[in-house]
Amino acid sequence: MIHAPQHDVYAALVDPALLVRWLPPHGMTGRFEHFDARAGGSYRLVLTYSTTPSTGGKTTSDSDVVHARFLALEPPERVVQAVDFESADEAFAGTMRMTWELRASSGATLVAIRAEDVPAGITPEDHAAGMQASLANLARLLEEQAPARLAVADKRNVHDVLDGVAELWSPHVVGEVNDYDVKAANVEGDYAEHVHEDTDEVFLVLTGRLHLDLPDRTVSLGPMDVFTVPRGVRHRPRAEPGTRIVNVEPRGTTQDGTATGTTGHRLG
Repeated sequence: MIHAPQHDVYAALVDPALLVRWLPPHGMTGRFEHFDARAGGSYRLVLTYSTTPSTGGKTTSDSDVVHARFLALEPPERVVQAVDFESADEAFAGTMRMTWELRASSGATLVAIRAEDVPAGITPEDHAAGMQASLANLARLLEEQAPARLAVADKRNVHDVLDGVAELWSPHVVGEVNDYDVKAANVEGDYAEHVHEDTDEVFLVLTGRLHLDLPDRTVSLGPMDVFTVPRGVRHRPRAEPGTRIVNVEPRGTTQDGTATGTTGHRLG
């Protein structure tokens, strides 16, 4: 059980900047040489020992190199990978299948890991211990970085926040409702067409005009107009100068619907 929202846990499984903070076992550091989080995408992870083991690493004397392919990405519930160690030792040959399954439970997340076809060179005891250590790292990371919830009496003025934001299409989290984020952004010009497969997206226009190009029509919104794009519907937002918007989405939802897009900047 990890005391963090399901969307946050899923994001930590597909964000390379977070993965290198919790996935490496104790006594190792990690770096990605490439990372493509999509079904059919892959990554190459180099794990380096802080102290060279007497028996050497799986790939070099002080490193293990992992090549993995994403077989399935089903946010925010499931990640399936095919994992190979780069090693001249036949004991570590073969493709291991790793399945991570997430289930929300009263604001926390149950995490189940299933490993199949583990190479013979990794004992069941060592593999279980490694997975438990990684899960503990993940829980510690998410629970430590969990944002402090706004007290009921606290308030923020959205315009004051956006007055300090120079970037366009850069959402900032201005409030939270249960497991949902309230995000505000200054927007202008065209944004990439995209789709959110697992959640609706609510747009509220504060100032200016926002146009949403849908497959069958264009919806134009003025100040204080609100519109919900249903999940699974492709849309392209376009905004006139001086437009400010608010979105309400499940925490961890990325802005462009991809696994690696921004989930919004949290205020200090």
